[in-house]
Amino acid sequence: MASQFNFTSLPDLRTLHPREVPQNNILMYQMPTLYSRPHGDGFGPGEVIDNMNGIDVVLCALRHLYSHLDSKFRDNAEIREMEAKNPLLRLAWSEFKQSVTSTAAQNRARQSIAKFLRGIGMANLSYLTIAESRLMHETLLRQEPYQLFDAHPLSQPMEATDNNWDIDDGRRDPAGIAAESLVTWDGLGDLGDVISDKFGIFASDETNRKYLWTFNLPAFVRVHYRAPISNTSSFAKLKEIKIDGKCYQPCGKDGKSIRIRPREQGSTSWVLIMVIRLRKGYEDQDLIRRYTVDGREVINPVSFAYSNVDWKLGESGRQYMLYYAMAPSVDTGVNLPEVLLRPKDYEKKIKMYSDCINAAIALEEEEKKAAEKAAGGSSSQPSGST
Repeated sequence: MASQFNFTSLPDLRTLHPREVPQNNILMYQMPTLYSRPHGDGFGPGEVIDNMNGIDVVLCALRHLYSHLDSKFRDNAEIREMEAKNPLLRLAWSEFKQSVTSTAAQNRARQSIAKFLRGIGMANLSYLTIAESRLMHETLLRQEPYQLFDAHPLSQPMEATDNNWDIDDGRRDPAGIAAESLVTWDGLGDLGDVISDKFGIFASDETNRKYLWTFNLPAFVRVHYRAPISNTSSFAKLKEIKIDGKCYQPCGKDGKSIRIRPREQGSTSWVLIMVIRLRKGYEDQDLIRRYTVDGREVINPVSFAYSNVDWKLGESGRQYMLYYAMAPSVDTGVNLPEVLLRPKDYEKKIKMYSDCINAAIALEEEEKKAAEKAAGGSSSQPSGST
């Protein structure tokens, strides 16, 4: 499958910049170029797809999520295997330059991936269709940072009245758990309470056992928010939530007894880091807005067409995808707005910031070359020299 996709002119950021800081800066501020239809690339009649909005918003979202991941969840053999099955995951790690060569490579890659996605049954290439597809559940979302539930629930016989629990067989179907990890919310009640209610003790007539499902404390919590017609929850209410994961402490001499922590001890705070405004049936665009963990909106370049200031979270009858990350341990105390005012020269400032990033990366490359040259020079001495 990997042979279908050519990433030769789209180098991998993890290879170019092994350290997290330069990776994060590029992932946050470097967007795919505006798509234009590739010509003469072997696509037959009816195979060329013009609307890449869903794919581009998925790429932007993936890069934002990647920038919040610990290094051990960015690159390993299992992740590379998943990227071979799901080329969108690899494309999201690409360096998106504005050059003619890179732009052409980005266009070809998106077209090839769109053809691939349609070939596996995705007729509608919207954000929701792609991001919550079986393909994503079997690759990206099966990984620990995206799983809502702890991998090893506790269980005991249905008739048990004691406090002795067994560690259950665990996560036998990560793709299934990935699907179940998506929280669907109709706007009624408190979102944090709705998520918290997914954890606790549940009985299964099929196995005749009781199970204690607890919070995995993942990197991200995903919510599909279907805003009602009236009394919708807006950004002010949703920018931070509290989740009680029903976490427990082992107790007793054998360690099999447990004590579920009280809500005031077991609750954790989660902050909104990304909102996707999902398209309605007659629309052809999804829109994205991103935030840092301290609540500051990440302003996209004007050239990225799928983020603007003309919409708000919680519009009547609208649907959204919400992504939460654990709140920082230190509260900044800053109450930032949903959308930051754009200064007149903000595009210039973004370019200047990007230039600073590029300069820092260039310096890192020069230091790397100098170190390699020095190492090569020392190893080139004759073995008999003193």
